[in-house]
Amino acid sequence: MKAIIYASNIRTGGAIGGAANLLDTLPDFYETTHMCWAREWYVYISDEIASEMSRLDDLRDLGVSIVQRTDAADLRTLQRRRNAWADVRLVLRGPDYVGRMAKREILGFADRSILTPVPQHQPAARRIKASARNALKRALLPRYDAFLTQTSNMAEELSARVPGKPVWVFPNSPADIFRAQDVMPRIERTPALESGRRIIRLFYPARGYPHKNHQIIPRVVEVLRSAYNVELEVVCTLRSDELTSLGLHDAPGIVPVGALSRAECYDQYCKSDGVFFPSLNETSSVTPLEGMALGLPVFASDLNFITEISGNAPYYFDPRDPVSAAAVISEYFANPYADLGRLRAGFEFVRGLPSRRETTRGHLAAMKSMSTAEAINNSGIYLPLRQSRP
Repeated sequence: MKAIIYASNIRTGGAIGGAANLLDTLPDFYETTHMCWAREWYVYISDEIASEMSRLDDLRDLGVSIVQRTDAADLRTLQRRRNAWADVRLVLRGPDYVGRMAKREILGFADRSILTPVPQHQPAARRIKASARNALKRALLPRYDAFLTQTSNMAEELSARVPGKPVWVFPNSPADIFRAQDVMPRIERTPALESGRRIIRLFYPARGYPHKNHQIIPRVVEVLRSAYNVELEVVCTLRSDELTSLGLHDAPGIVPVGALSRAECYDQYCKSDGVFFPSLNETSSVTPLEGMALGLPVFASDLNFITEISGNAPYYFDPRDPVSAAAVISEYFANPYADLGRLRAGFEFVRGLPSRRETTRGHLAAMKSMSTAEAINNSGIYLPLRQSRP
């Protein structure tokens, strides 16, 4: 039996780190029942994922066939057709565009934006392009035999849109680097910030997609400055071209640092006073969880896709209202760390989420299940153990 884990289409965003984390745990399972059901294993990765992995050579030494290439969604890729030469393939994040490679294929789905209308406030040309792209991605969904996703709500949406197929739910969780130390003592010793003592600096790791809502940042900065006499800087992982496309070059309060590795993101979190997350549409972002894991206050959109995964630990605001965001931030920093129990609850909640090894084990179990003929008729949503919410 031949099995494929495919990630050559992952080139940007947090999916790079997530894929690298999962693939780095594969050597721990290679000679166990979790992987020995397949005689040959193939792992397809992009250059970006390869640069983030620490155990790529271990996989090669074990005999896993590594194919390192980048598959972009261009016309040549869309026209490519493949024979199903393997038995089962897991696409870590998709839809992908390379055509069918296995008899049974599982899609890791984390793109809620393709299931929702494109926001009308976007420029017409961008809106038309995004709508066409989303329509194509929706058309590709039925070709997969099963799905993996990160929340029960998303699983239910997928089951309604593509009924009669198995859907596994594996909650998102931070990389191991965010679990390496006990931050509780740091939470409890952090002194309050005196009014006017220094600029508040928040971190927002996100690509420059419209739904990430970077445009609200300058407006929040202005409200904090005029109404509360508070200075705010938001460190963003935006590239120069993204700043241009969003019209945010020289925008007040935005500190662009470009794309960061996982380790660089971790360092930036540790240098920040908190996390800003004004996104308008996600499946399940790890950013709030990373902030909670480090005992930082998380200021996040008051929308279901955040509250479902993060519970009551973040400080919520209306992501379409800069006055709402400014009020929440100002109120917190007027008396920071007054409610240590909230930060502790968020920290403990993240510690209770599945580890990367547990998540990898679940992905491999889904692949093994789909490798049998009976699995195709085994539709339904497979939920994880419930976690206590902060």
